Amino acid sequence: NATVIHNGVDYEYIENLHIERDSILQSIGYLSWKNNRLVGTISRLSPEKGIINLLLAFHQTLQKKNNLRLIIVGGYPEEHKNYYLRIKRLIEEKDLSKHVCILGYRRDALKIIKCLDIYISASLSEGLPISILEALASKIPTIATDIRGNKDILYNSVFGSLVKPNSAISLAEGVIKMTQLSQTEREVMTRNAHNRIKNHFSINFLIRAKQQSYKNIKH
Repeated sequence: NATVIHNGVDYEYIENLHIERDSILQSIGYLSWKNNRLVGTISRLSPEKGIINLLLAFHQTLQKKNNLRLIIVGGYPEEHKNYYLRIKRLIEEKDLSKHVCILGYRRDALKIIKCLDIYISASLSEGLPISILEALASKIPTIATDIRGNKDILYNSVFGSLVKPNSAISLAEGVIKMTQLSQTEREVMTRNAHNRIKNHFSINFLIRAKQQSYKNIKH
C-alpha cells in the first residue's frame, strides 16, 4: 500500500508577510518598473523548466501588452550553462533586455513573488512545485503548464490557468487572458486558490496526513 502526501507551505506566514513593492524593486535594481505589470517565475534555468518557451511567449505578449515586465528568479547548475547562454542570446535577439531581468538565486524569492501581478510556470515536468503553492498562498493569479504536479494543484484551471505544455503560443494566450480578467474575476480565482492551499497544501494538513499515515501503519 502507498499513500501520497503532498508538499505543504506555511500559508499564514506567507499571507502575513508584509512587503513594500517599491522597496523590493529598488533592492533588485528595477524601481523604474514600479508602474508596470509584473509577471514572473521562480525556476532553475534548465531545459525541463521551459524558460525558452516562457521568453518566446513573453515576446509575443509584449506585442499586445507592452506594459508587462518579466522577472525570473533562479540560477543554473554548471551542466546547464549552455542553456543559460541560449537564454541570454534569445533575450538579445528578441530585444528584451529592457523588459526581462534574470536575478539568479535569491534568499528573498518569496518577497519577490509577492510583488508580482501574475505568476507563471512554463515547466515541462514537475513533482509538486513549491513556488506555485507560494504564489497561490500569496493570492497571485497563476498560469501553469498542464502537466502532472501543476495540474494537481490548479485542478483543471479552477484555481488558476492551465495551458498546453511546450507551447509558447498557448502560454502567451494564457498571459493575455489573465490580464483581461476583471478585478472581481481575479479576486474570485485567487480567493479560491488560497483556500485550496489552506485546506489541502498547508503545513498543518501535511502534519495531519503524516500522523494519519503513521496510525494506519500501526493498525
